[in-house]
Amino acid sequence: MSQEHPYCITRPGAAFSGHDRLVRAIRAGAREGELFVIIGGACTGKTSLFRHLETSPQASPAGAEDGALAPKDPPPPDLLIRRVSLDRFYFKTSRPWFKAVYCAMAAPQPPPDDRGWQAQCYVDAGRNFLENLRLLARRLDGGAQGTLAPGWRMLVLLDDLDIAVERLGTAAPEFLSALGRMCAPGPSHDPAAPGNRFSLAVSGKAGMDELAASPLLFPEREPRRKLLGCLSLEGARALMDRYSGFPPPRRKDKLDQLTGFHPFLLHGILEEIAAASLPSTAQNLEAAARAHMSDQPVFPAWYEGIGPHGRAAYYIIATAPGHSAGIPDIRAAMEPGMRGKTEAAIRVLMAHGVIRENQMGDLDMAGTLFRDWFLERIHAGLAQALREIRSIVIDAADPIPGPVQSALSDAERKLRGWKNDPDQTLLDIRPRLDEIIDEMRSLSKEAEAERIAKQARRLLPWIWTARFRKP
Repeated sequence: MSQEHPYCITRPGAAFSGHDRLVRAIRAGAREGELFVIIGGACTGKTSLFRHLETSPQASPAGAEDGALAPKDPPPPDLLIRRVSLDRFYFKTSRPWFKAVYCAMAAPQPPPDDRGWQAQCYVDAGRNFLENLRLLARRLDGGAQGTLAPGWRMLVLLDDLDIAVERLGTAAPEFLSALGRMCAPGPSHDPAAPGNRFSLAVSGKAGMDELAASPLLFPEREPRRKLLGCLSLEGARALMDRYSGFPPPRRKDKLDQLTGFHPFLLHGILEEIAAASLPSTAQNLEAAARAHMSDQPVFPAWYEGIGPHGRAAYYIIATAPGHSAGIPDIRAAMEPGMRGKTEAAIRVLMAHGVIRENQMGDLDMAGTLFRDWFLERIHAGLAQALREIRSIVIDAADPIPGPVQSALSDAERKLRGWKNDPDQTLLDIRPRLDEIIDEMRSLSKEAEAERIAKQARRLLPWIWTARFRKP
């Protein structure tokens, strides 16, 4: 299966579903000048949501229902929607970024090359951008009679704003400030003022929390925030209903067990089953999951994206009884130096769709696919650490001293019990590493002992949790 977004709306039969209520809310809010921030990890559907907003019947007048039959003589639209994929650009200064955003907003207005961009309205790049938007609004107002409804608005979808901010570096404040002024309400006597015509929705990963609170981007009013992650049961059913006669209730439970209703995982399994024309048995669902993930780099991306605090919190939830834990329990099981970031770590995990809140307000692991990969990744890291420690010891003393050989072999043997009890495996391995470090220091191998201690410190977040749960 090709590496595509979870809602591959370009492929026949794979139409967007799962966030229909959010789509309606964004369209309605944009008509009122509301602002939106969409936050989610890799493959949670941010780009798919924006693509759907851009390409679906977007300009129907307020009050028209999605999917309703179009009248013979439809009224002029009151909402235009333009999407800009900011990850396509690598500019180092703000001026070309402004031009790229403007050209996407002006399409398909003539002339086709620069869409009417005026490079030197003002020397200041941000002010020049805003003046170009004013001219664009006037051109749209002056178009053919009846082309747009009075009081029309344009919703600008800026996908991956966090990437643009990172690439802009020190020029980012100027870019954000101009976007904020673009959406600030203008005077009532000036309909062409950007704030009277343009609404904004931005997307990005977990770092968007800080941008959403930025007075530069949203100087006058708070945006509405939506955290994408796992689909609701309603959204998951809407996605599953796209596949004729599939699945029966017990298969729905199996899909929930595997994916936690993560949109990328759920959609991928459904597509694999449909493409192979297989019955939706539990065995086939598991095989479809393996096929879907065989060429996907998404799990490593999630592992890196959730960061060290998120990894520590996820380990606590994924290995807890029932794979569920409350926030106080998670905080208590975190390494002391990490506890202050517990809530932020949980929010990042939810944005990636690897945990979800249950009806009791606790946090559940979402799906076994990522959990199994995650625990195997930790196991592989432990095995690598032991191999590196053995290499350090061999370089320092060959043959390996008896006490060091004994402790190292015992640690390697204990690692084989990882799948049965990760916590106990960690608690069994750590003393052996301490013995190796002490023995190397007794042999006056301080540099080697410190290198081994560095490998051991990589285990500290997991060790602390294990000690908390198995004192």
